[in-house]
Amino acid sequence: MKAYLAFMVLAAALVFGCTAPANATATPTATASPAIQTSSATPAVTATVDVQAEMDAMMEENGVGTSMGQGQMTASQREAMAENAGSGNVLFGPNAFQRVQYDMQGSVSITERDGKKFLTFSEDFSTRAGPRLVVRLTKTSAPTSVSALDSQEHVLLHDLIDVQGYQEYELPADYDQYDAVIVFCEPFRVIWGYASLK
Repeated sequence: MKAYLAFMVLAAALVFGCTAPANATATPTATASPAIQTSSATPAVTATVDVQAEMDAMMEENGVGTSMGQGQMTASQREAMAENAGSGNVLFGPNAFQRVQYDMQGSVSITERDGKKFLTFSEDFSTRAGPRLVVRLTKTSAPTSVSALDSQEHVLLHDLIDVQGYQEYELPADYDQYDAVIVFCEPFRVIWGYASLK
């Protein structure tokens, strides 16, 4: 009888102690590290149904109708930026955006104006809104997965200004060391899409 009880306790320990809970492989939440330089969070190659539901819930909860949610450009700032559309010397592009997770319209160019270089999104740029979308430069030439991104260097330019229309981002001095620009959802580690800079 003692042997039988000992066997049952051991079996229960093996079953309940060594079996992962059903949600152990759940997709990353908004509390996961947003830095794509680290690979501690589970890479999200595509937004699963669960991840999509979490993103939608976060946007609804925060009243986010566009990518930034907070710090949105004022109308006068938008007008001032739009006035720059087509100005300056085009050094590169336009190169079209490529879809990774969501459709992206428009293209990117690199322009020089007043001694500064800018990454510019075309006037017909548009994509889906999402929680904290950012613009990053990456040394990955075809950044279609987070695992590929994690092995390369990146630089954060800015939160995405808007999900549509002309916008520009000042480039660092070493911008030519990078191969592509990505629109990336920081909290959920999902790549919206990218454009080549080569």
